Amino acid sequence: MPHSANSPPTWHVYPSHQQMSQQLAAQLAGELQNAIAKRGTAVMAVSGGSTPADLYRILSTKELDWSKVSIVLIDERWVDLGEAGSNQDFIQSTLLRGRAAAAKFVGLKTDSANPYLALHKVRRRIAKIPLPFDVCVFGLGSDGHTASWFPHANGLSAALRPAGPLVHAIKALPSEVTGPFTERITLGLAAFTNAHNLHLMFTGQQKQQTWQQALADGPIADMPVRALIANTRKTLQVHWAP
Repeated sequence: MPHSANSPPTWHVYPSHQQMSQQLAAQLAGELQNAIAKRGTAVMAVSGGSTPADLYRILSTKELDWSKVSIVLIDERWVDLGEAGSNQDFIQSTLLRGRAAAAKFVGLKTDSANPYLALHKVRRRIAKIPLPFDVCVFGLGSDGHTASWFPHANGLSAALRPAGPLVHAIKALPSEVTGPFTERITLGLAAFTNAHNLHLMFTGQQKQQTWQQALADGPIADMPVRALIANTRKTLQVHWAP
């Protein structure tokens, strides 16, 4: 499937990771506040990984009515809470604290043996969320993945359909990027096609090069972040620092 962007992403460059985190946190707080003012609630989809840690810590200090905010994980490694790699643990330690501890959290992990067996339960969980998402925070892998949309993964084609189920099980090809965590559960592209504020943040020269490669024509399965560029109705905002 070729990649063809509908609207070019907006590129934001910051002098440092810390300044990116500070400025983006202020922007996200404003977007959440606007959503609360308009519809009485706000829904934010968030990613794991090390890059957004400072962003989340700063955001958690913002003065919002956090009791009206729902925070949903974009994807999760199939590990138990307390084990290495848990995105839920990461969000609880960086974002769901201070003022933001009042927010409602929706994770993706269940006690099922694998993500395939958990799909029905997690889809019902996500169906209760008042979509569309008001704010989304994505990361970028050096292999061109975002969420748990890994290149040529088992389940990738279904996850990248712009319509259909919102939650998908993924079995990634083992790589340096996946490490031992090849079994994942993830929100699919259909969860984001109508989202309001889409943010992709990453740092470093290597990932800047990855991003430039993703902007070039090529199969989406090679660099699945291309699906996010091409198939969302709102402009993707890209945030980068050295």
